[in-house]
Amino acid sequence: MYKWMYDRMVTEYSKKSKEELVQEIMALEKIECSDRCFANECQAGAMRNL
Repeated sequence: MYKWMYDRMVTEYSKKSKEELVQEIMALEKIECSDRCFANECQAGAMRNL
């Protein structure tokens, strides 16, 4: 990752409260979980069609 990208992320996150960060992390966690489930379903469907 480029240093300017990292610096910008740190700056943006430092403006947020802990509660806002927790909410954001939980939202990302839900998205990751649903993406993972979808990928598993797709892979299972692909395996059935072999």
